[in-house]
Amino acid sequence: IVVSEGVPAGRVVLIPNAVEAHDLRTELSREEARAKLGIPHGRTVGAVVGRLSHEKGQDVALQALARVRDENVDVVLAFAGDGPDRASLEALTDTLGLRDRVVFLGHQKSVGVVYAASDFLLMPSRSEAMPNALLEAMTVSLPVVATRVGGVPEVANDGEHIWIVPSEDPRWMAAALLHCVRDPDERARRAARARERAEINHDPKRRARRYLDLYETLLARPLTPWN
Repeated sequence: IVVSEGVPAGRVVLIPNAVEAHDLRTELSREEARAKLGIPHGRTVGAVVGRLSHEKGQDVALQALARVRDENVDVVLAFAGDGPDRASLEALTDTLGLRDRVVFLGHQKSVGVVYAASDFLLMPSRSEAMPNALLEAMTVSLPVVATRVGGVPEVANDGEHIWIVPSEDPRWMAAALLHCVRDPDERARRAARARERAEINHDPKRRARRYLDLYETLLARPLTPWN
């Protein structure tokens, strides 16, 4: 946006969001976290974290889950968050016959507990900036299936760190979910590499250093018009 307003690209500095790992830690085991949240034990659980609204694409996630069910794969989606689409999403859950595979958790104060209870994060968004949920999941080594929107491809690479699929496409999303669920070794490999990337690019201390470097550069430079 700033480049389109006339700022030279060479003078634009992008400082990515950061996530504090300490804020996501919990003493609860996976089974304890599931019991606390009312999530079924002994099943594969995908967290869907975010406001329940159209741009977050939870309806597409439900359609993908129906396809996964038809492949006889036992996956439960836990929706953490609330919003204007909750009633319509619950209705769609019933229409698709997914009531035994969906848990609506409502707003959660500690998202770390949600991640601790889950086997992967599903981010079905229609639009995003640089999504914190993705950064959080990468930070705690939680595998991720996400749509190719906003800053997602800048944060992580498809096939190396996470699974990235087209938005608005439950068929592709279901295929990625099946791969993620059926291949635990690949799931662990991508999650480990994603955590390494998060530690390098999204550590709070590194982000603070980037701001300090930027301020030092600006203070050392005379103030001039963009042109």
